[in-house]
Amino acid sequence: MPGVTIHGLSKETLAALSMRASHNHMSQQEYLRRLIVLNLTQPEITDLLERMEETMKICAMTIRENTEVVGGLVKQEREGLLR
Repeated sequence: MPGVTIHGLSKETLAALSMRASHNHMSQQEYLRRLIVLNLTQPEITDLLERMEETMKICAMTIRENTEVVGGLVKQEREGLLR
């Protein structure tokens, strides 16, 4: 498989990469491979936000429906129909 070359990294960035790779007992290549795989296997934040928004809509709809049902039961109780 062909390799990847990254140009334009600062000395500070390369030093941080070297330090983190060393701290994790990995080569720089192994460390970068792990970062890339982790990054690409986790869902994008926009996907998470969309799923969260859809979940919130479902929750709001469920709360509205439950509120209507409870309101109807309270009304029936007040009118003496639930005995």
